[in-house]
Amino acid sequence: MSDGVDIQVIAERVSAVVNKKIALIEKKLKELESKVLKLEFDVNTIRSQTIESIVRSALSVKVEDMTSALASKVGAQISDVTSNLKFTSENLENVVSKLDEKIDSLSKLEALPEKLLEAIAKKEIKADTSEIQSSLLSLTEDVTKVRKELDKLSNLEKALKELNTSLRSLTELPQAVAELSRRISNMTSDIDDLKESIEYVKEVSSMIEERLKRVSEGSEGGQ
Repeated sequence: MSDGVDIQVIAERVSAVVNKKIALIEKKLKELESKVLKLEFDVNTIRSQTIESIVRSALSVKVEDMTSALASKVGAQISDVTSNLKFTSENLENVVSKLDEKIDSLSKLEALPEKLLEAIAKKEIKADTSEIQSSLLSLTEDVTKVRKELDKLSNLEKALKELNTSLRSLTELPQAVAELSRRISNMTSDIDDLKESIEYVKEVSSMIEERLKRVSEGSEGGQ
């Protein structure tokens, strides 16, 4: 009996010690698990922050590259438009100068319009209209050249509108662009005035050519 009691007591004591050790181990495991979870959270936080930082840096670089590229493209477009505008303006000035000469020549023929029309109406003169018709033909060619230049300016105006659309994406516009826009606006107004003058010259030249044609036909019929 005493041996059995002793064995049971020893077994209970051993069991108590083992259970205590197990409880300590379980406590340490829980603490370790908590530390592991905290470490995972910290790692995920650092990873997210790192990724966010990288993304922001990449986006910043892309935005800067895009801004630089856009500024470069707009600058090139401004340069091209300015060159085209200068070239077209010079050509237009040359053509207008020639047109002025032709208009001066035509004005000499119109020095006495009332007497000329009166004489034509009475069929009292016989005129050699070849030189006049040649002058009118040359004038018509010059008017055609002016119209071609005006067509070029229309294309240029379209390019300028596209350029202005691109410029709206920039936060600041250079003073040079504002000055160029002002000059273009003034030139557009001058072009409109020139168009009206050309139409007037065309009407006058057509009227005189028609009357001279009648005189020529009348002269041939009289012969």
